[in-house]
Amino acid sequence: MAAVAAATSHLLRHHRNPHLLLLRAAISSSRALPQQPELSPDPTAGTPDLAGAAPLPPNPSTGSPFYTQNWRNPAAANPPSSLLPTVVAGSPFGAQHFMAAFYDAPDVTGLKETFAKYMAEQRWEDMKHLFDHWVRSLDAATGKPNHPDVDLFNHYLRANLMTRALPHEMLDLADHMLEFELQPNTASYNLVLKSMVASQETEGAEKLIERAPTQETYLAKIYAHSSIGQLQRAFGTLREFENAYGNSEDIDLELFSPFTSLHPLVVACCKDGFSTLDSVYGQLENLIHADPPYKSLAALNCVVLGCANIWDINRAYETFVAIKEKFDLTPDIHSYNALLCAFGKLKQTGEACNVFQHVLTLGVKPNATTYSLLVDAHLANKDPKAALAIIDEMVDAGFTPSKDTLRKVRRRCSRESDFDSDEKVQSLAKQFNYRMGGENRREMLYSIEYNPVY
Repeated sequence: MAAVAAATSHLLRHHRNPHLLLLRAAISSSRALPQQPELSPDPTAGTPDLAGAAPLPPNPSTGSPFYTQNWRNPAAANPPSSLLPTVVAGSPFGAQHFMAAFYDAPDVTGLKETFAKYMAEQRWEDMKHLFDHWVRSLDAATGKPNHPDVDLFNHYLRANLMTRALPHEMLDLADHMLEFELQPNTASYNLVLKSMVASQETEGAEKLIERAPTQETYLAKIYAHSSIGQLQRAFGTLREFENAYGNSEDIDLELFSPFTSLHPLVVACCKDGFSTLDSVYGQLENLIHADPPYKSLAALNCVVLGCANIWDINRAYETFVAIKEKFDLTPDIHSYNALLCAFGKLKQTGEACNVFQHVLTLGVKPNATTYSLLVDAHLANKDPKAALAIIDEMVDAGFTPSKDTLRKVRRRCSRESDFDSDEKVQSLAKQFNYRMGGENRREMLYSIEYNPVY
């Protein structure tokens, strides 16, 4: 066998015939094994039926759009959905300051404190860069992408507003909140509306209001129209607002207050003095005879308070009387508060007190604004003791005086050298946990003696 193998090898080296190569594989010292042909396996045979398989649990990684990216290495990733571009080297927000600010604010609370500092210094660009870096970074405690809340995102929106972002850019940024599983609130839409008002985009503002059918959005639309002087549209929105929520039993009474919710409309009414107020009142009087007739107590209250703001007690009183006589409506506590405010501004404290007593005899429940306005009336009459007596009644009625009210009383006590009343004010401040602070600067300006000789 060895000789045969050697001869075959010699033959193959000298004759390179491919047919002879098959002989080399066939010649062997062992017995040939039988071989059966095998078919290729079916590629679909081992594929599981996904349609009938039980589903996997949902992905627990939610709350940040960067989970779809390489979120475990966010520093190396610069996704196209990034809210802002990466900070460039030539930016005034340098790398050292950038990282220092980042490590000073590792969580939401710390970042809000940093933003508060930046807003005071008007460092809007720095706020934008820091927010963009923070949302693309990992939380040191959990190792997951940082997740902002609505308030933090609103700070970011404000920074873009202050850097003159266009309305469509502001709207896109508000839509980014949904990617973080956040719902834009009233403050978010107000910031977008401010950009639209600045750009005179009334149609865009109306479309934005249509995107959200709520109480806050009606008020936002009233603010927008009032701020650009479109009183007709502002009162038209107030009419829609009253039709939607005016008859609700669980409605907040402050929702139609000219002192709080509708105050921008009051300011717009008295911007040009009595001429605008008379025009608004005349249109409201004409709408009584419209088809269908329209009567709005909230609109009339705005006119009464507008007359009080221009120190016109005659127009304020006549409008108040017309609520019952011409419009056949019943004045509410906001109506009486507006009339009380008009008397208090003109230092007619006795008449203001009579309005208050009239409210009590009618069984109308005063609110916190009623007591605050009566306190202001006594302070305008330089009577801090009477003002403190009203505050005692206010507390007994279950209301809390504001810090600003106590400051005004303390200021009057100082100017009238009423030290006993001042001690009582300090006691009330401690009772309600108010830090009153000093009045040294204000008192210095008040005590300046001007020399007529130059």
